Amino acid sequence: MKTATYKKGVQEIVSRAQEINPQIGSYQDHRPSGPDHFQITLSNGTLILPRLVAQNQQEFPDQVSRDWVAEIANTFEKGASEARQQTVFERFLNRFKSGK
Repeated sequence: MKTATYKKGVQEIVSRAQEINPQIGSYQDHRPSGPDHFQITLSNGTLILPRLVAQNQQEFPDQVSRDWVAEIANTFEKGASEARQQTVFERFLNRFKSGK
């Protein structure tokens, strides 16, 4: 179930994570994924974000280090359609490189 809890903090974390990993898509929504985490739906996949980090980003942004944001950026998973598109593209590039 979608939520608006700490929405500003979540959106700011997504923006900061995009600076670290430009493949991360735009924020769509977020929902609880257990008592301590949010699952963020992006235009091209998902991120997992601890609730406490979202709260701190919203209320005390100076306390959220770049290292924390990098850890969150590392949870990025491409959506199924994006993963398929990349696979097709990689096959095309490999075929082009091999000259076949």
